[in-house]
Amino acid sequence: MIDDRRGFSLVSVLIAVVILAIGILALAKTSAAVVQANARAATRSEAVELARAYMEEVRSRPPANLVSEALVFVDRDGQINAAGPYSRQVTVQDVAPNLKSVQVVITMPGSSVPVELITMAFVGSL
Repeated sequence: MIDDRRGFSLVSVLIAVVILAIGILALAKTSAAVVQANARAATRSEAVELARAYMEEVRSRPPANLVSEALVFVDRDGQINAAGPYSRQVTVQDVAPNLKSVQVVITMPGSSVPVELITMAFVGSL
C-alpha cells in the first residue's frame, strides 16, 4: 500500500512557529530600542536648545557683569523650577586680561553626558 497523504508534519509546523516567534521577538526588541533612542534624542535636543537660549541671554549682558551661577533646576522652558528635569550651571572664568570664558552646562534626565556650550567675552575697550 502506498500512502498518498501529503502535507506538513507536526514537527515541521512546530519548527516554523518557533522560528516565527524568534523573529517577532527580535523585531519587538529592536522597536523598543528605537523608541528609547528617539526619546533620548528628543531630550538631548531640548537640552541643547535650553543651553543655546540661555547662552544668548548671558551674552546679552554687559561683559564686565558676567559672573558664575550656581546649579539650578529648570523646566523645559528654561524657567527655574525645583522640580524641573534639567539642571543648569554657568561658569565664568578670566582667561586673559579683558577676556572671559563663559560655559553653560545643562544636564538632562537619563544621561550622564551633559550639554556644554562655551563662548568668550571681551571685557573692556579696544
